[in-house]
Amino acid sequence: MQLYLSKETETEIPPSHFGHFNEKGAAKWSAASFSPPGNPGTEADWDWKLLQQISRRIQYRIRTRFSKIKIGSRPVLHNAAQLMQDKHLLAAN
Repeated sequence: MQLYLSKETETEIPPSHFGHFNEKGAAKWSAASFSPPGNPGTEADWDWKLLQQISRRIQYRIRTRFSKIKIGSRPVLHNAAQLMQDKHLLAAN
C-alpha cells in the first residue's frame, strides 16, 4: 500500500494518493528483473482478499472521518478544506 502526501505551498494544495497493487501488477513487479533487494515476496505470498478489505476500510475512514467536502469523486481533508477557504487552490494531478 502507498500513501503519498505533500505539503501545501503558499498558494496551492497538492493532491494526495492512496492505493495498492492488484495481483496482476504485483506479478509484474515481483518478476526477477524488477524485484528490488529485500522484496517482500511475490504476488502468491499475499492475501489479496484481505488486502482489498483493509484498503476499503482505510478509504472509507478517509472519506467519512477525515474529509469535509468532496470535489468530484475525491474527498478533501479537513485541513485542506480550511486552506481552500483561505484562498488556496487545489493543484491538478
